[in-house]
Amino acid sequence: DYDAFVLGEVWHIILAFLTKENLKLKHADLAFLQAKKELIKHLRANHIVALAKNKEGLKDKTYYIDFYQREYVWSDETVKTLLDDIFEVFEQSYFPVKDAEMTPDVMEKFSWYYMNVFITNKINNKIYIVDGQQRLSTLTLIGLKLYKMTPIIQRKNLLLSCICGQDYFEGEVYCIDNKKRKRAMDSLLHDTDFVQPYLNQTEQTIIERYSYISSYFDKKNLDNKQLEAFIYYFLNKLVLVELSIDNQDDTAMVFEVINDRGEDLKPFEILKGKLIGALNKVD
Repeated sequence: DYDAFVLGEVWHIILAFLTKENLKLKHADLAFLQAKKELIKHLRANHIVALAKNKEGLKDKTYYIDFYQREYVWSDETVKTLLDDIFEVFEQSYFPVKDAEMTPDVMEKFSWYYMNVFITNKINNKIYIVDGQQRLSTLTLIGLKLYKMTPIIQRKNLLLSCICGQDYFEGEVYCIDNKKRKRAMDSLLHDTDFVQPYLNQTEQTIIERYSYISSYFDKKNLDNKQLEAFIYYFLNKLVLVELSIDNQDDTAMVFEVINDRGEDLKPFEILKGKLIGALNKVD
């Protein structure tokens, strides 16, 4: 039933979007609509159950960001919108039962928060994020703040596994784009001063967005009971669905077509995706 619900939601949203858009399109835009329909043909639902919950979508995973992708660029405003939405749905479930003991049975009845689809492409046994980098990056920063807030070791261990794994030689290996983000994430995880200058936009955004997320939660002033309930909600009730691309040649096209929300793509980013999409991965 859970599989059917999640998969049904995905296709319902896609089909409703296409139908609605089709009514608005002029004849000259039909080619773009057809591109979206062709895109859907190249996507398939992948591990719906395993990736439906946030903790299982990030836990012990390693995702790579291809070099044609843009940096992590979400603004404070975009992060605030996401956090406000999550807390609104969480509080609708939490406050009616806040005086009850937060047992698994009670919290399992909390409403899901659907975070839409993220799209991946597996190449040479590495999983690349095609779409969803901004959301997944932000989730790791939220997880990091929750990791620092909870005093319960079991919760810390579970949250940490959604942020990074451990390597004998390298220490922490972060779940998303480790090579590019390790300096910034190490600084945040270990509470050390970040040594500037920034090597890329992603480093700067990680440091700045974490600062905002930390301040946001501090202002919430959650008591221990509400914090533990929110951690459960964050790990178990944020619903994501992974769709994987079968055909490597479609990756750049997907990147362009899907990115119609969040931070707008700049023209050079679209052009870069098109040009690099014409190359083989080895090239």
